[in-house]
Amino acid sequence: MSPGRYTELFFLDEATALAAGHRPCYECRRGDARHFVECLMASGKYANRPDTKVVDALIARQVQTRLLADMTYGAHSLASLPDGAIFEHKGRYFLKLMDRAHAWSFKGYGEAEELPERGILLTCEAVCDAFRGGYKPVFHPSLVQET
Repeated sequence: MSPGRYTELFFLDEATALAAGHRPCYECRRGDARHFVECLMASGKYANRPDTKVVDALIARQVQTRLLADMTYGAHSLASLPDGAIFEHKGRYFLKLMDRAHAWSFKGYGEAEELPERGILLTCEAVCDAFRGGYKPVFHPSLVQET
């Protein structure tokens, strides 16, 4: 890490970073950061535009709850998750996209598989709300999207 500089973070893609509890940066991706908050608002999460600190605190609280709680806390019906959500199923990690599951790895995503019925949601609810409100994360080029 460079002293006196921002923390250098590297993720497979934006969907992975969002699942880890990050949001688009207001300095290097200002337009995307604003759009993220607008999409969060469009989901009905807030009546008024929230301050960045409020969004950060919400995401941090939800991520910490997931990390500190019994992992059954995140058990969800996967069909109800928005595209871009990352979940765990039987010890493997997946991205949900177009009602299909794409296996996640450090090298990229696998081909589309049948979406399991239930799994452990890793992407926090606030980020899922932004997805529901229209935010589309940037995916790794390995993702083969079906049209």
